[in-house]
Amino acid sequence: DIAMHDRVDQPILWPSEKHYPRFRELCTDEVLDTYEEFVRKAEPVVSKLEREGFAVIKIDFDPDDMAAWCMKRFGKVDSSARGRYCTMLLLGEGPDALD
Repeated sequence: DIAMHDRVDQPILWPSEKHYPRFRELCTDEVLDTYEEFVRKAEPVVSKLEREGFAVIKIDFDPDDMAAWCMKRFGKVDSSARGRYCTMLLLGEGPDALD
């Protein structure tokens, strides 16, 4: 476990319920069918990370911006590309930061 004074930020892309269908449509890998399924699967992971001392940051985003960024850099919108996008958003850097 991580000591509280050593908390590490753990960003997670968290699509809104409104944007989830578009997010799912744009992803090139398999994602859960519904927002409700996403929340049901993600919340226990968030809780576990928080118990382990991570500061979980749910990152709001625009699915179309995410897809454009991922496609330009990686040619796909899979979990790896989305993770890189999430990091870029967390760092507050411009969309060219991780080129």
